[in-house]
Amino acid sequence: MSAMAWRHHKSISEIDRDDWQRLFPDRAEAWDYFHAIETTKKNEFTYSAIAVYAGESLIAAAPAFQLNYRYDTSLGDSFSATRNWIDRTMPWALRIPMLGLGSLLLLHVPGHS
Repeated sequence: MSAMAWRHHKSISEIDRDDWQRLFPDRAEAWDYFHAIETTKKNEFTYSAIAVYAGESLIAAAPAFQLNYRYDTSLGDSFSATRNWIDRTMPWALRIPMLGLGSLLLLHVPGHS
């Protein structure tokens, strides 16, 4: 067996569509779905993909996303004026960069019912 290596792709378009579809047949979260999300760029997320290769063969993959999460969102509206002032003057104080793998539509995890 070829040595395995992982790669971070800046876009799902860097991964061959047919190779992705072979790993995830008949899923709503197909290559086209993730590509459409990436190209809309209408939200605070930055999308990418993680892939594992055996030689040049794609053997595993996962969509990835990055965002700057405002961790004060759980405080509710009572402090919104103060929170918004802090966010305008010191945005780093209320935001934390986060990296996630997967998709919100993930309904089936292989090996789990």
